[in-house]
Amino acid sequence: MRTLAFETLRARKGSFIAAFVTLICAAALVAACGSLLESGIRGAVSTERYTATPVVVAADQLLKVSEISGDKTKIKTKALTQHEWIDASLLDQIQGLPGGQDAVGELTFGASVLRPDGTPIPTSRYGESLGHGWGSAGLAPFTLAEGSPPKLPGEVVVDARIAYIAGLHVGDAVNIQTAAGATPYVVSGITKQQLSHQTTIFFADSEASALAAHPGLLYAIGLPGATHSDLTAIQAAAGKAGAEAFTGDRRGAVEFPGVARSSTTLISLGAVLGGISLLIAILVVSGTLALSIGQRERELALLRALGATPKQVRKMIGAEVLLLGIVASLIGAGVGIPLSRLLGDGFAHFGVIPPNLRIDVGLIPIGIAVVATVMAAWTAARVSARRTTAIRPTEALADAAVGPRRLGVVRIVLGVVAAGVGAGFIFLTAHLHSDAGASPVSFLSVIAAAVAIALLGPTLMRGASIVLGVGLSVLSRRSGFLAAANNRTNARRLASIVTPMALGVAMACTILFPPTALQDATAAQRVAATRADSVIVAPGPGVTATQAAAARSVSGVHAVTQETHGKVWFGREKYDATGLTLDGLRDNIDLGVISGSANLNDNQLALSRATANDLGLRVGEPVDLRLSDGTPISLVVGAIYRNDLAFPGVVLSFDLLAAHGDSAYSSSLKISGASTAQLRNAVAGVQVMSADQFRAAQHSSGEGVSKGMGYMILALIGGFTSIAVFNTLAMATAARSREFALLRLAGMKRRGVIRMLHLEVGAATLVAVVLGTTIGLATVNAYAHGVTNGPASITWWMYGVIVAAAGALTWAASSLAARSALRPAPADVISARE
Repeated sequence: MRTLAFETLRARKGSFIAAFVTLICAAALVAACGSLLESGIRGAVSTERYTATPVVVAADQLLKVSEISGDKTKIKTKALTQHEWIDASLLDQIQGLPGGQDAVGELTFGASVLRPDGTPIPTSRYGESLGHGWGSAGLAPFTLAEGSPPKLPGEVVVDARIAYIAGLHVGDAVNIQTAAGATPYVVSGITKQQLSHQTTIFFADSEASALAAHPGLLYAIGLPGATHSDLTAIQAAAGKAGAEAFTGDRRGAVEFPGVARSSTTLISLGAVLGGISLLIAILVVSGTLALSIGQRERELALLRALGATPKQVRKMIGAEVLLLGIVASLIGAGVGIPLSRLLGDGFAHFGVIPPNLRIDVGLIPIGIAVVATVMAAWTAARVSARRTTAIRPTEALADAAVGPRRLGVVRIVLGVVAAGVGAGFIFLTAHLHSDAGASPVSFLSVIAAAVAIALLGPTLMRGASIVLGVGLSVLSRRSGFLAAANNRTNARRLASIVTPMALGVAMACTILFPPTALQDATAAQRVAATRADSVIVAPGPGVTATQAAAARSVSGVHAVTQETHGKVWFGREKYDATGLTLDGLRDNIDLGVISGSANLNDNQLALSRATANDLGLRVGEPVDLRLSDGTPISLVVGAIYRNDLAFPGVVLSFDLLAAHGDSAYSSSLKISGASTAQLRNAVAGVQVMSADQFRAAQHSSGEGVSKGMGYMILALIGGFTSIAVFNTLAMATAARSREFALLRLAGMKRRGVIRMLHLEVGAATLVAVVLGTTIGLATVNAYAHGVTNGPASITWWMYGVIVAAAGALTWAASSLAARSALRPAPADVISARE
């Protein structure tokens, strides 16, 4: 049977090529997503600022939570969302150890060179613009190309990139914005070096200490002279102070704290996309192989009639697909390597992960892709051949001639179950109140519904063909009549086209429209929650404390609300947190309090309705939590509010959240009691918006990132399903060359045959679009109901593009395959087949 399987592959290259291409795409998709998942787990990033520093001492950047299970205690860890600093006294201890004599304490804070108009010099594509003390310059190392080190508080050294972009020279005066405000400095020197993912400004050490976000604390301690033999003593001293010694690539996690947080995001993305991709791959591969094997029913039936046992036929088919799957999956896994890096670049472009987080490709995701693809193909082939090998040879020959008239009971039951599961997932989506929970479930609902279509597709297509047959006959008397008859007779063939196309339409709706609904609802809540007369924002890192103080000093201002964002931890669960100035809060912001009072104090917090339900908390109850840098604190629930899209998770004091974050900047100021003209005159380097301008700005905020991510994911999944549709349709059309030849011998012209085919495929496309739209819109509406408690937002022109793309794809595939099948003379086709 293995020899027969090999000879069958050689003789039927055309029949297997579509399945081969589909398997390659499936393996590539799974390998790419698996590589993203593995890269997130590794979280590897090379250091830049500590290149010349083999050992870096910093606080442990993991949150540790004890969980008691029976008589065992387990320690669970999570990456902190803000950098935890260390006490400066540890530097003296480190300097007294072997290898620590030349240890240097480092300070890191936001610092941006300003243009004459007060806006920061754009360096965003190179990462953050950061300030440090000159004493830590040797950790990279940085050396001077010209000038001298900063010795006085009014002097700075800028790196080569900033000097080039801003056109700075030694002796130039420049304004630099830090958390203390915009301050004039003199450029005392310019470095030879520049870093790839950050821009650097060096201050005098005394000035850096005054500007750092946390006085008396250090960001890290670098040990340029430490060796491996010194590490044990250094680690012991660091451990006593709650710190850790980092070496190798682990130094990058200290330098780029966002990498650890982004690794978690990448793990989630890789797992969700990988899981969905694997399910889609199984579904699409099953349909393609089912069609391929279905076209061989006559051949398999003849083998049965000649004495082959069902087991032998199944072994032959299994051997064919194993050989096909192994070769295709190895090629696909190889394609998945550059695809994973391409996806990583896309995520970095949209700000989901930092650009310096390495996308590593290991053997594990490649192995999983190969095994998963081969097993999916083998299982699909064995299932597809089940009926032909299970029935008597005479029945198999009859089925091969006219096709089975009805579906099996088991297939119908499984299809109904899959439809029920899909409906259950849609119902569940409508009762999930967070995007993180609803999005994966919504994708599962689409896949379950697609499985139901795949199982019940022939019956659905046969019923649809009866309904559409009248219309086809009206469109074209002969071609339409034949198209309607073909659709009724060959419902299984058309169902193999409908399934991936309906899946693609439903997935496109599910990927593109929920973010729009979430953005619209969030913008509406932000607008409704804002009572302020004016809003101040600033380019770059945000609004400084000096600018906030200037706004408070304007005549007529009676409330200024500073806003910042971070994360808090309740046990192992992380929630978004918004820090707001609590004094005069109700004058500027309406939280939509439904329980408790908006008159919060520094010892209280407010919970969104969803968060309160998750945690089972009520007003007046004490709660233990950890702030962004892991600091434990106890607060009391002062209010529960309903505007949980504008202020998701938790609201607490601005000063409390900012004091335990990496930045002292405010993301915005909400101000009541003064005109925008007064504020523009009093506060420099900011953008002052009226309430109306702020409302207009909310509807466009965040659209680029979320829509860009949606387009990228749609290109990944939609591209795969499109290839599957194209291959399946081309394979189904090419197999009909004898049918087309007979029609032409009977007097039908080439144009009539192509018109017939277009009408057949057009009917299948219509059915797929209707099914896909029904599934997609049901899922989108369920998502909107659960997450936004409002209607879905459908971008109709975008939906039109989805439908047009589906039509263009099927038209192109059927046209190309038909022209190829019609190229030989009819008599040659008949004689060759005979």
